[in-house]
Amino acid sequence: MYRPEFRIDKKGMPIVRKEKIGDIAQNFVQDFCPAALERPQALDVDNFTEFYLRLDLDYRFFVGDSSVLGMTVFCDYEDLRCGTIIINKELASNSRQRHRYRFTVAHECGHWVFHRRYYNYNPDQMELFATECERPCYTECRTVNQREDSFNMPKWSDERWREWHADKFASAFLMPKRAVDIMKKGFGKELSSGEVVFEFVNMMVEVFDVSAQAAYYRLDELNYISCNKLSEDQISLIRDD
Repeated sequence: MYRPEFRIDKKGMPIVRKEKIGDIAQNFVQDFCPAALERPQALDVDNFTEFYLRLDLDYRFFVGDSSVLGMTVFCDYEDLRCGTIIINKELASNSRQRHRYRFTVAHECGHWVFHRRYYNYNPDQMELFATECERPCYTECRTVNQREDSFNMPKWSDERWREWHADKFASAFLMPKRAVDIMKKGFGKELSSGEVVFEFVNMMVEVFDVSAQAAYYRLDELNYISCNKLSEDQISLIRDD
């Protein structure tokens, strides 16, 4: 199995640029399903999680907090095993939320890849969900996340950085740069107008089985859009299903 290398700070937080995260994600694809880098296609995120990363994939209702989409567990506690990814059962069972489900699973895998050393297990920690613990051994991901360019990057909290790492991994894993480049070359048009951009976005939705929002952001991230970009309000109107 591919084992990425990256710098960490004294707290165990990764020090990685988005390009490095993209390279790491693409290397995982190369090892997991190399054909996807020659013939762009939707990756099996469940298979990647359970049989490649060898994580447990579980589904539960988050009683009293439906905003939680997923959780990654970094140490054993009661019935939760270290290396368990829990997905909100409402999300998993709703076929209209398929794109969000796939992105959430990939996002949680990103946490496992990048943040295990941050969430070091503390044997003196008595409760998994103890609020007084400085560093609990799980991470929760919710429906509302602000984009990175809405913040002054150097002032980000560790939590915002971790969510950023996981988001960048999910995007680059589901839509590897090499695969996007192959599609773009075959498309044969410059992404120089809103109409052409959305034509290509729709192709990405079909090929990669992702949301239109995720596809648009990926093109933006790769600097492939040469026309005026959409505003945050316009992007928010793009349907996720």
